[in-house]
Amino acid sequence: MRVYSLAMLPVLLSKRAGMAGFLGFAASYISSYFHFSTKNEQLRLQDETEPFIRHKTLLESDFQGKDLVIVGDVHGCYDELMKLFEEVKKKTFKSFVTVFVGDMINKGPKNLEVLNYIINTPHIHCIRGNHEQKVVLDYLKFMKNNVEPKPPMQWVKELSGTQANFLKNLPYTISIPSLNLVVVHAGLEPGKSLQLHNANDMANMRNLVSVKDEFHGKVLKPTSIPGVGTPWVELWPGPEHVYFGHDAVKKLQLNENSTGLDTGCVYGGKLTCVLLHLNDKSEKIVEKELISVEPVKVYVPVD
Repeated sequence: MRVYSLAMLPVLLSKRAGMAGFLGFAASYISSYFHFSTKNEQLRLQDETEPFIRHKTLLESDFQGKDLVIVGDVHGCYDELMKLFEEVKKKTFKSFVTVFVGDMINKGPKNLEVLNYIINTPHIHCIRGNHEQKVVLDYLKFMKNNVEPKPPMQWVKELSGTQANFLKNLPYTISIPSLNLVVVHAGLEPGKSLQLHNANDMANMRNLVSVKDEFHGKVLKPTSIPGVGTPWVELWPGPEHVYFGHDAVKKLQLNENSTGLDTGCVYGGKLTCVLLHLNDKSEKIVEKELISVEPVKVYVPVD
């Protein structure tokens, strides 16, 4: 698409004879100009959502005798989240560090309550999911350009600056080297370092598809389209165990080198976490225990 500067408009118009030519060119020019401007604005807002730290690391000192709980997609189901933590406390006498796999908010009934709890409770860490990304983008569009969020996203207008900044700075992954695990929202590409991963893929991918590459022949590329390609978990070799969410359709996924924890609470499924019992030095997983609670109701019906 050719895009001309505004200063060239009179010259360009003078080269076109007749009113029909003038109107046609003007319409084409204006459409091109505003398409270019809108795309630039979208890219600018996208850049503004980038976190200060893309990949976070937790050390042994972050646990100090605590256990570890990794929670699946909550989607604003605050009441179920409180019930889940009550069940966790029945399973361990120790305090615990909590890591959320992303999509803590959106779709469900109590998004702000979930956010407030996470922000104000110590020893909680969170991943950025595709819904946190969407919320941040809608918030920026509303605050900077007065673009009204579409239903059912109007609740985004109620975000405080503190809440929005918290969401904006969520990392894409959390690594815990001492326990040989990584937490991501959607998935990872085998053989690629975290630093080289695309942000959109980490938040949205489900499968890997084989595509032809000009320089490398056939390569595997991430896709978010359900049913297309091979599930990335089937190709993930480790050695790190990956905990993830995002794929509620497949529900609980238990694989040798990965665990999927999105069991679709907001759709009427369960809310699930895994409790990792750690040894006294917090350097070894002694036992893994899956814990789930039933939903209060179906918040988003599935056809």
